[in-house]
Amino acid sequence: MAKVMIVLAILFISLGNIEVDAQQKGSITVNYFDDNQQEQAVEGSRWLLIKVADIATAQLDEVDGLKITSCIQGLHFDHELTLSQILAKLDLKLIDESHQSFNNNLSLVSYEKISDQDGKIVFDDLAYGVYLGLEMEAANNHLLTKPFLISLPYTVGQDRSDIELVIEPKAILAGDLRIIKQLRGNAVDEDEQFVIKVNLPQGRYHYRYEDGQDGYVQDGDELLISSNNELVIEDVLANQSYKIEEKTANRNGYQTTYDNHEGEILAKNEQVVKIINSKYINDVVDTKVKSGIMLAIVLWLCSIAGILGMAMWGKKDEH
Repeated sequence: MAKVMIVLAILFISLGNIEVDAQQKGSITVNYFDDNQQEQAVEGSRWLLIKVADIATAQLDEVDGLKITSCIQGLHFDHELTLSQILAKLDLKLIDESHQSFNNNLSLVSYEKISDQDGKIVFDDLAYGVYLGLEMEAANNHLLTKPFLISLPYTVGQDRSDIELVIEPKAILAGDLRIIKQLRGNAVDEDEQFVIKVNLPQGRYHYRYEDGQDGYVQDGDELLISSNNELVIEDVLANQSYKIEEKTANRNGYQTTYDNHEGEILAKNEQVVKIINSKYINDVVDTKVKSGIMLAIVLWLCSIAGILGMAMWGKKDEH
């Protein structure tokens, strides 16, 4: 069984004098792990395996002992063909860094599977051919990894070929970023919206508000947030820096303070950013009330003093 790392170009390795039965079937197993030394399995990643060329043997074929027929019209398979040229022929669209879509308008043979708790996907009973592996939906707190391209059979040296292949791509880690707006003081407007600017690692990320609104954001974009609606930016590239700033900071009577508004995205974790706006004023009505209370107290004290004075004066007259 051949263990193959991510392949970025087709492997046209000579079969030598090996006889290959074109009717025989093979398998491609994907063992999917985190991109770190812990080798944690990635569960819930959706993969698509697409057959982009047929492979057979022909007795009179003198090119590497392989007869390769493209399944994509107008695309010739040879040593110079690159992965990017194949991808350019497919209707593949990146939605965000964790999701992409594929419109199979060429009616190519394809297989779709999801990685299990061991991070394993087995594509079996595969006819000989050249296959393109694409991650279509990354697992939570992960990003899409690079596609791979592999031929079945895969030739090892000059004396044998493998039809049971194992691919071990490394998953790219990500984390979430939660942004909370807090208002404090006696002069705040709970429905007021504030403009924030997000500085994120390169990429396009999905965000969602607690009220259900969602969309996509990238480095330098601006978003609106109010005190009653938290914002979460999902699956941001881990081990990279971020910074969240309020564009309306310290304006309109507000004093703006931050908690954890810049730092590093942590893999498989959620960073919580708090933006606090405080606004206090002495209301005119309150001032009048306070003045009235003070005046009443003064008048009361004066009246008490007057009564005591008159009482003392009366005692003086008696003597």
